Amino acid sequence: MQEYKKTYAPAYYKANKERIKERDAAKYAADVEQSRAKARARYAANREKILAQKKTRRDSKETNYNLLARIRNKRVREHKPCWVTWAEIREFYAACPPDKVVDHQIPIKAMRDGVHVACGLHCPANFQYPDPLINIQKSNRSWE
Repeated sequence: MQEYKKTYAPAYYKANKERIKERDAAKYAADVEQSRAKARARYAANREKILAQKKTRRDSKETNYNLLARIRNKRVREHKPCWVTWAEIREFYAACPPDKVVDHQIPIKAMRDGVHVACGLHCPANFQYPDPLINIQKSNRSWE
């Protein structure tokens, strides 16, 4: 049975994907309450396993938080001018006082009323050291 699942089932599913989806949707629609009851029972029986899987997914690199961080890091790399070295940027970050944070004077992606209005560079000329609270309040909507 195990060999069948590994060898033949994927090929069958690939060849009949739409038909299988339609069949499953029809089964669910025929008796929604029964389907929900089965799902609840399956969750109750495997609760610990399901929670462990969710935690693993949440901690993995494909979580929403990590995805957003990767997008932001890419944007930062794209907005570093060629005349600035990463060493200069690291120096600026290292010189940041302990009670301050590094912030862009003109945000990398400045938004106003949901519209992209400005694009700052990722370089020491565009950095500042504001208080963390002020930086959070400012977000990417203000650079005056």
